[in-house]
Amino acid sequence: MAVRLPIEINVSSVKANASALANSGYETIEPEILVPLSFAKNNLGLSTEDGKKVAYQAAAHKEVQFYFIEKKVKIKVVTKDKQSVYIDAILLISETEDQVVLNDKLVGRLGIDLVNVAEGIWRFTDDPSDISRKSSDTQLFT
Repeated sequence: MAVRLPIEINVSSVKANASALANSGYETIEPEILVPLSFAKNNLGLSTEDGKKVAYQAAAHKEVQFYFIEKKVKIKVVTKDKQSVYIDAILLISETEDQVVLNDKLVGRLGIDLVNVAEGIWRFTDDPSDISRKSSDTQLFT
């Protein structure tokens, strides 16, 4: 299993919700969110034409291509009883990824503590230690 967080993305007053994979192995200098092209088009009104093609080195030194959107977006985690503050993040669009992915810096700045990744358990860093939250459902975009 993995930890997935219920998030709200705000891009130029367009808001969309998604279940996003918290990926601690997606390491960068700044907070980043990677969204599938279909999600970008259908939920944010963006396409690859809105971005600049960039290459990243993924696991096993595999090169992957994304589209970097110049404008930063705002991300927050929203649960039934609580929400984080909005965090500015870089938005990347992927033609091959099928789910929304948050990088290590964004997960940290959102105030998320990955308690038990194997069980999909997390909490807000300011939650009492006896509070644990379950991952949101997997959401795929094809």
